[in-house]
Amino acid sequence: MTTSQDTRQFNINSYWGPREETLEAIADRYIRTVEALMRIDPVFSPWIFIGARPTVAPFDQARTKLPELLAKGLAKDWGPAEGYQFGGTNSIGFTPRSISLRCWAGNSMPPRGYNNSVTLTTVPHNYFPTDASIVTYDLFRSAMLAIIEAWDVTWCAAYPADIMKFWPPMGSHHSFRLAWMTYVSPRFAPLIRPPQSIESQTVAGGGVLMVATRERFDVTNPEHMAAARAIDTAMAPLNALPWPPDR
Repeated sequence: MTTSQDTRQFNINSYWGPREETLEAIADRYIRTVEALMRIDPVFSPWIFIGARPTVAPFDQARTKLPELLAKGLAKDWGPAEGYQFGGTNSIGFTPRSISLRCWAGNSMPPRGYNNSVTLTTVPHNYFPTDASIVTYDLFRSAMLAIIEAWDVTWCAAYPADIMKFWPPMGSHHSFRLAWMTYVSPRFAPLIRPPQSIESQTVAGGGVLMVATRERFDVTNPEHMAAARAIDTAMAPLNALPWPPDR
């Protein structure tokens, strides 16, 4: 059984392709995300907005001027069509219960990496082990759904950082990789046949969520890894599409 002493970093990563959006629309999505996370668990409170240059402010203060703060989030030498980068955290300074959010939204340009994305991470494992009490199926599933529904994502996955050593090399045509839980949007869900050996759920208006285990995922558990590999095999039709699939 995984304990708090050996719980390493866990992540949720979501992606969607080129999408032009106003600053007001992006601000609304961010607010909806943070409010949903706060309803899930007290670990998401208090929340701090972090801008890209950098701007740091309590969420209740930032939300009143969020479009203005987001406008400062253009990466150097970028134009608005390349999107805005910003984020947030539940703490300044790392603790075992730290959770951070990184966002890149409003990019309408041809593919540049993941185009648009929202990533939630626990504390980096080189600082502290993550408090095991916050790495649960219920919390991570709920956080995934909050991100999926607020941002209308194409794909979303929750996974331990340890599983990344089993991923194909960067640059390989295998964009969707081994994970604990994997979501595919309604547009692409018909391409996926969830394995009978794993739990699958219909969520978010017809998207599919595939779950390797309701336990905390452990890469040393052969059953967990076998379920993750079965999900990865089911994702093959989506991996076969040109990148990004929702260009």
